[in-house]
Amino acid sequence: MRNLLPLVRALGFGGIESYVKWNFVERSPGLFDWSFYDAVNDELDRHGLRWFPLLIVGSAYTLPAWFHDSEENAGFECLEHRMRNDIQSIFCGLQDRYVERFLAEFGRHYGRRKTLLGVRLGPSGNYGEAQYPARGDWGYQWGPIHTHIGYWAADACAQRRFREWLRERYRSIEALNQAWGERYGSFEEITTFLPATALARRKRIDFADWYMDSMSRWCERWAEWARQAMPETVIHQSSGGWVPVEIGTDYSFQARSMARLGGGIRLTNESDNYADNFAITRMASSAARFYGAPLGYEPGGFGSARGVIARLYNMLTNGGEHLFYYHANLFGNDQAIDAWLEAASLLEERARPVIDVAAFYPDTTIKLDDEPLRFRWGSVFLVKAQALRSALDYDFVSEQMIDDGALERYRVLVFLWGYVTERRILERIDRWVRAGGTLIYPTQPRGLLETVEGDQSISQRWRQGETGKGRVIFYPGDPVPGEYYARFVRNELRRLGSLRPQIRRALEIDKPEFVYWSVLENGRLALLNFEDEQALIRLEDGRQLRLPPYRMALVGE
Repeated sequence: MRNLLPLVRALGFGGIESYVKWNFVERSPGLFDWSFYDAVNDELDRHGLRWFPLLIVGSAYTLPAWFHDSEENAGFECLEHRMRNDIQSIFCGLQDRYVERFLAEFGRHYGRRKTLLGVRLGPSGNYGEAQYPARGDWGYQWGPIHTHIGYWAADACAQRRFREWLRERYRSIEALNQAWGERYGSFEEITTFLPATALARRKRIDFADWYMDSMSRWCERWAEWARQAMPETVIHQSSGGWVPVEIGTDYSFQARSMARLGGGIRLTNESDNYADNFAITRMASSAARFYGAPLGYEPGGFGSARGVIARLYNMLTNGGEHLFYYHANLFGNDQAIDAWLEAASLLEERARPVIDVAAFYPDTTIKLDDEPLRFRWGSVFLVKAQALRSALDYDFVSEQMIDDGALERYRVLVFLWGYVTERRILERIDRWVRAGGTLIYPTQPRGLLETVEGDQSISQRWRQGETGKGRVIFYPGDPVPGEYYARFVRNELRRLGSLRPQIRRALEIDKPEFVYWSVLENGRLALLNFEDEQALIRLEDGRQLRLPPYRMALVGE
């Protein structure tokens, strides 16, 4: 670290992150030794840098030997193989007092130190993130570990919690049987199950709701304990993955939860490719801006010089609070350092984007089917989201955000994929349309938008022109490949008079496919050329500029 800190400072970074692991500080029950991290802080202080640690308690590689060998060690167990690991189950409650004590002791020792820039929470997962186990081979004492993307709800505690959740939801077994199409004699007969085996839509959605809500509530408790321990400290929740149900991360819930506690979220999943990066991070950034939670970014893997520009542009056009690098992502690549030195100063002009268009984030469809999002590199939703980004800048709006009134921020709602939603969400969308909103919906290949129960009556009325002051535009073709649908959406938007003038001007930009634009609240137009050739860009007012490969530019309106 001593050798790296001068370069960290010279490149303009304000601090470093290190992993504060439970087994490093509580080697005996109740006895905390912070000397290792005190030395880290002393070194940072000598270099004029600050500290933004990741606090990790329940991940397998952070378990103290005394806890690992005790009867309180209750790891997750997967439904796929009925095998457990040492990442602590969030369902048993056995780690709660240790987490709370760890955070309280950390707060007492470091909470008032000037070196502390903020903290990142690592409540679960392989490495310390707000999610269930996924990929990653960091087992106890760096040994092997059974881990995969899947459903980690086979242990007895999870079974009990699921039954409790169902009792609270349905009150009687008869009501549950009617919703699920089952014949259970009592709640005690119900066990957790792989969602794909559910024959009824409501049964599969109930499991997904419980599974994701359980992780959301656990992460919220972590944040509450952290806030109690550190009332004045910047706190960020670690939000990773690309949000299939198995991961368990609900970006909307986490953004709302952390905003309530005066905290933010750190996205740990950034990609090296800009369009892909946009698709997998925009749900979180949209929710963070809506609920008022500061947002930080972190790469999910490999970093190149192109990736440096992609990540800077993502930060620049979202008004992000902080940008994190693993040092090898940047320092191990001379070209990446050159790209950073050339472009990083543009972050001083970062701002929130001006957005009139939102894409519907199909939470219910994601819970019902693996098709939209489960497979990271084969997602029909993400592919179409990338294609649409070439045509315009836009937000995602989740069903929770719609419940909380987010549609009122937008003039247009575009469906990329997803044909099933809850009745209350469909009714809210209908009211928004009737009040003057414009909806664009592809009818192929899944048909009209319907409720979980299969009711298409609202969509049928739209078909007949019953849209009040608003409008519903149906795309008759197949929206795959997404480039054709994106072109259709852009052309329809150009005809709308309801968009703000600066958005209408941006839609008229003549540019290559892999040039992206974003209108910022500070009055600047942010441009990115993310391809190997120089791009000729013609603005609506006749101005022209040539943008070199993998470069950004800020243009005054």
